[in-house]
Amino acid sequence: MALKLRHFWEYILPFRCCEKQFEDVMDVTSLYSSDIDSDVDIVKGEFELWKKKWIMEEWQKVEPNQRPKTAVEALNEPEIKLLSPNISKLLNIFGVLPVTTATSERSFSTLRRTKTYLRSTMGEDRLTGLSTMSIHRSRDIDVAVIIDRLAARRSRRLSFIIETLTL
Repeated sequence: MALKLRHFWEYILPFRCCEKQFEDVMDVTSLYSSDIDSDVDIVKGEFELWKKKWIMEEWQKVEPNQRPKTAVEALNEPEIKLLSPNISKLLNIFGVLPVTTATSERSFSTLRRTKTYLRSTMGEDRLTGLSTMSIHRSRDIDVAVIIDRLAARRSRRLSFIIETLTL
């Protein structure tokens, strides 16, 4: 349902809210009414104040392309929590909604592939480590740094001493 309403979310953003009405964002507001502590009329009033703020800035010769285009940019506005606390909550929700579920699906398919390949020959820690390496295989790993970290972690029981033989 949230992904179905995803395009309505941007109507709250400053670069789009000036030409929209509260009825355009009513579905999003009703969907997340449990997260908003206020009545619909209060949220509507906050939306109208939020919209007027950006219309006034446009009137004061602020270019429309300088308005925040993302939820994070809009949340950086200093007066948002005082002026519109419910709009602030909606922007927080919008900012953390996943765009897709591909990352989690990729993680599960990687885990399945790793388990199939090395089914009964490893413990849980090794399986977790191999899965993490497989998921993040695009990261460059400096082997010398890893060896130095492992060497510094603890001293070994065996001490290897190379003696030079003189003949």
